[in-house]
Amino acid sequence: MRKFGLLKEANYPEALIGFALESFLTTVSFPFSRYSIEPFSQNKERAIGADVKIFDRIKRFKPIYFQFKKPYAYPDVSTSHIISDRKNAKPNPLKVKPEVIYFKLLDKSKHQIDFQHNVLFRLRQKLTRNNIGEAVYLCPLFLDVGTYRSLMHLEGVKKWLSFFNRSPWFYHKCTLMEGFTKYTFSNTPALSLHACIPPHKVVSDAQHKYSFTNNGEELYFHSPENPNINIITLDKLIYQETQNKFIETIQSNETLKDMLSGENEESLIPHPIDLFDGIDGIRSWLHFGDFIKFNYGIDQYAIIEYDDSFYYEKTIQVNFNEDQRDIDLG
Repeated sequence: MRKFGLLKEANYPEALIGFALESFLTTVSFPFSRYSIEPFSQNKERAIGADVKIFDRIKRFKPIYFQFKKPYAYPDVSTSHIISDRKNAKPNPLKVKPEVIYFKLLDKSKHQIDFQHNVLFRLRQKLTRNNIGEAVYLCPLFLDVGTYRSLMHLEGVKKWLSFFNRSPWFYHKCTLMEGFTKYTFSNTPALSLHACIPPHKVVSDAQHKYSFTNNGEELYFHSPENPNINIITLDKLIYQETQNKFIETIQSNETLKDMLSGENEESLIPHPIDLFDGIDGIRSWLHFGDFIKFNYGIDQYAIIEYDDSFYYEKTIQVNFNEDQRDIDLG
């Protein structure tokens, strides 16, 4: 990490957060996966984008939008307004020991019609209103790049080794399996060390910050105000989303149109004019994923369930025993 007096700054770019997260999720999904969690866009040369035929094998999915944020931190002895705001918070002071992690909102660029924060907020409004997804800031709880990379990589390899010859994703739900033992995402340290912060209101400028404790608790919005909203870690967010309904592929086009529409200009979500021109629902979502990433820096991920034509490949015969959930390789 870098230090400027008492201020600590993570010594890695925001892009590394997405790369590390994607690498970890890819590792635990390999090699036998009915489910995956991955970037959902056309420009990614991954399993979903490498073969056009794979698009047609998606049974249903759930979008999750991430705005990756690089963490900064002040110790409790600092006189920064980050610390003083939390000490003077109403109705009760918030924790500041041993240090407070925070991140800044991004200012609006010349080509953007709205602040990144507001776009993320409106996405979350539409998704949570219909219970079909989430949109959050994602911020690591550690500032050192060496610790970050080693934790994410080693945790992924360790999980993959424990899943050898067994599916890491449970047959019906996104629950990790190790042998005959069932685990939820709360048993995955790499994911639990990422805080998910929901954008809670529209802003008119970017002169704001979110802060929280170094274990991802007691969220504060530096307007200053106490937003009285919950902050959860990534493992809990993913588990929470797997319990809610998914978007069926056959309904995906209409669902996207509904999500992007609005009663007035302020409630509209920016999108390409030609988004729905002659392409099916899945490809419309992938096209929107490219747009929202390029124009607003927001990453569109999805929890994806594939149909049997993808899962049961001719080269790998997978047979499930419902009672013991064994996988036999032919």
